[in-house]
Amino acid sequence: MASSQEVIDRLFSAMRSSVRSYGAGAIEVRNQIDGTAFFPGGGGLWRGFEPYGKLPDEFPDSPIMFLGHNFDSVRGYKQSCSRGIERMNSGTWFFLIRYLMAADLNPANAFYTNAFVGLQPEKANGPMFANEAFYQECRTFLLEQIRIVRPRLIVALGQNAARELDLVTGRLPPPRLLRSIQLIHPGAIVYCKSAERDVLIARQGALLKAAWQSLTDVI
Repeated sequence: MASSQEVIDRLFSAMRSSVRSYGAGAIEVRNQIDGTAFFPGGGGLWRGFEPYGKLPDEFPDSPIMFLGHNFDSVRGYKQSCSRGIERMNSGTWFFLIRYLMAADLNPANAFYTNAFVGLQPEKANGPMFANEAFYQECRTFLLEQIRIVRPRLIVALGQNAARELDLVTGRLPPPRLLRSIQLIHPGAIVYCKSAERDVLIARQGALLKAAWQSLTDVI
């Protein structure tokens, strides 16, 4: 097994080589959040609920790869850097952890990343406004992420991430990705009526559990 730091260093090196056309709304991530955080703001690994959590020694073997659309806004990223962890008590992480709990899956057995690796100037939600070169470079790097991480399952969080994944998976060399699924972006659950949230979380967890079991059952 490779060390976590070794794999994260490879990912950042590949990102710096592949993605260079920042500007027009996409701002480069230069430092890592020292705690649980999606890549590229952080290392993309589970480091617990507390700030400055310990990086695991070993990178998870053939993990689930959770794929979001883009990382964050400049303001949100700076706040997470100061906090030593992304915000865990609301939004994406709050409901993603509930997906994992509903699926009986350990968050440590996953890699958390994004299709677009730049920061948005003002707000994290909504389309990633950038130039076409940036989009294409991020798609090239998404392929490289998949090759480096070697996931057994990719979970696209929301329609935007699913669309980006569809654009690149046909370009993967053998062995092909075993399976990918799309779930409701956990950050969108907050906009649902409170009475519907538990039902939606249970359904997403069931889909995730079934997809993972379909892979483990054939090994």
